[in-house]
Amino acid sequence: MPKWLKGAARKEWRSIVDELTRTGVLARAEHATLAGYCLAWDQVQQAQKEVERTGLTILIEARDKDGVFHTVSIKKNPALIVLDAALKQLRAFSSELGLSPASRSKVAALPKQSEMTRADSYFVDFDDPERRAQKLGALQT
Repeated sequence: MPKWLKGAARKEWRSIVDELTRTGVLARAEHATLAGYCLAWDQVQQAQKEVERTGLTILIEARDKDGVFHTVSIKKNPALIVLDAALKQLRAFSSELGLSPASRSKVAALPKQSEMTRADSYFVDFDDPERRAQKLGALQT
C-alpha cells in the first residue's frame, strides 16, 4: 500500500486489495490504478460529506452600507462539482479493475503460476529481478 494513502483511501485499499489479488485481477503493475481508485473513493466521501453539511445550494451574500448581509443569489454547491468529477474517476477506475458487474467479464485475470508461460513471467514482477529469475528457472525445469 502506498504510504501516502490516508483516511478513506487507505481503508478502501485494505478492504479490496486481497480480493483483487486473490482473483488474479491485481498484479504489481496495477497498483497505480488501485491507488487512483482509492483516492477517487476518498474524494467521493469527502465531497458527499460537504454536500450533506452545506446542502445542494449555497447562498451568495453581500453586505450593504449598514453592514447587514443580504442574499443576492443562490448557486450550486461547488462540492457537487468535486463529487461529480470524483464519481466519474471512480467509475473509470472501477471499470479498469473489474469492480462493476458489467466490467467484471471484460477484465482478464492473471494466469495461475502453473499456467504461466515464459513470456507471461516477464510481465508479472518486472521490477523484481530475483523473483523473475526464480520464475524463469521454474519454467525451464
